[in-house]
Amino acid sequence: MRSILTFLLLFTLISCNPKVDKARLTGSLQVQSISFPNLDPFSTRISHVKEDTLFFLDKTGGTLSKFSLIDQSLSQVELKLVGDFWPSKMHYISVDSILFFDGARLLLYRDRGADQQTFSIFEGLSELEGAVYAEYPYEPIASSLVYLPNQKSVLFYFAKADAAKKRIFASYSLETKTWTSLSVYHPAEFDGVALDYTTFPSVAVEQSGFVFIYSISPTISSYSFETAEQREVPISSFEGKQSAEPQTMRDSWDQAYFQNWVLTSPNYLKLLYDPYRQVYYRISQEALGKEAPVGEDHYTFLLRNRQLYLTVLNEKLEVLGNYSLEKGKYDPSHAFVFSQGLWIPDAPELMEKEAVSGDVISLGE
Repeated sequence: MRSILTFLLLFTLISCNPKVDKARLTGSLQVQSISFPNLDPFSTRISHVKEDTLFFLDKTGGTLSKFSLIDQSLSQVELKLVGDFWPSKMHYISVDSILFFDGARLLLYRDRGADQQTFSIFEGLSELEGAVYAEYPYEPIASSLVYLPNQKSVLFYFAKADAAKKRIFASYSLETKTWTSLSVYHPAEFDGVALDYTTFPSVAVEQSGFVFIYSISPTISSYSFETAEQREVPISSFEGKQSAEPQTMRDSWDQAYFQNWVLTSPNYLKLLYDPYRQVYYRISQEALGKEAPVGEDHYTFLLRNRQLYLTVLNEKLEVLGNYSLEKGKYDPSHAFVFSQGLWIPDAPELMEKEAVSGDVISLGE
């Protein structure tokens, strides 16, 4: 079962600057290739992009690297994390405040390590009993921690194979060390459906709330911090099959079935918010509709043949443009936004070069 879930995860894996004028699309995208030869593809998995800087940790968590996405300069700072803390994710809040996560604890690292505070997220989970689906949060919903700056809290997703209607998000406050469940639910199309962890949500946060998608559905859901209301909008990006069969807890986890399901289903891979242009980006793929030839790796076959789409939406979730991306090139799992636009990395499995490379996509104005 672990190998099957790992196989599926491969398909969903990946602010404070003044805002520029809202995007005015001209019907085309500007694409500029860019490489980062100073970056090791395997050293940037624990990372976070803030403004025009990529922050990432080495595999031991002992060194924080700061990489400028503009001039590609690289500097490093030694970290001395308390105790046996081995981070798996991070969020760079400010020059004097970094948040780390190790799967069970949060660590707030301040004053260059002189002030460190740990939070055990499991200790207060009883506060959520009966309100959310799962006993523990499902952590792989983003490539870095989903931090809510206005509330000084971290957002977690809770879901399990349960047909009852329960809440799916809760936030953990760094100020009060308490949990708060949010009035957010599975989209209405999944009422009474016992969704399993293969749902794969992607979350994008902005000032007034957050927006999320499921990998199996074209519906985009938003939640307002001010009104505590949820809104759902179905957004099509391509013709043909729009939704994938919901995955539930099955008697048999057959790998051949899931390989076929991935290849023949649409997939909504990534949702990002661009604070510079005040737009959302959704990257999705239409159903491939065919199986991999005998003997060919299913994942590589999908990367080479899938058709990706970039859908651009304003803050009201109105479509500004929908664009097909170059086939057989990208891995959107670690895409991010910075001042120059949306950067989508190349799939390393398809590249002969070892350097981190990809394209910066900007909107016509």
